[in-house]
Amino acid sequence: MSQARDRQIEIIKQRLLRQSTPRLQVSLLLLITGLAGFLTSFLLLHLGVIRMWVRYPVVILISYVVFLLLLRIWLWLR
Repeated sequence: MSQARDRQIEIIKQRLLRQSTPRLQVSLLLLITGLAGFLTSFLLLHLGVIRMWVRYPVVILISYVVFLLLLRIWLWLR
């Protein structure tokens, strides 16, 4: 059973590498996620939220949602 699973993983890996550049695409997803977090923090700071213990959990939550949304879009396109 483990050999069949390993074979399936290898087939999927080869197909991904042949059809696209997954490392570049995931790097772009992470870059956009980080940018979303930075912009959220910047916006909250300029809206008057100066306490980091309030701002940072909001930034983490929004960044996480952006990452999951981008990941879902990427998988949908694949």
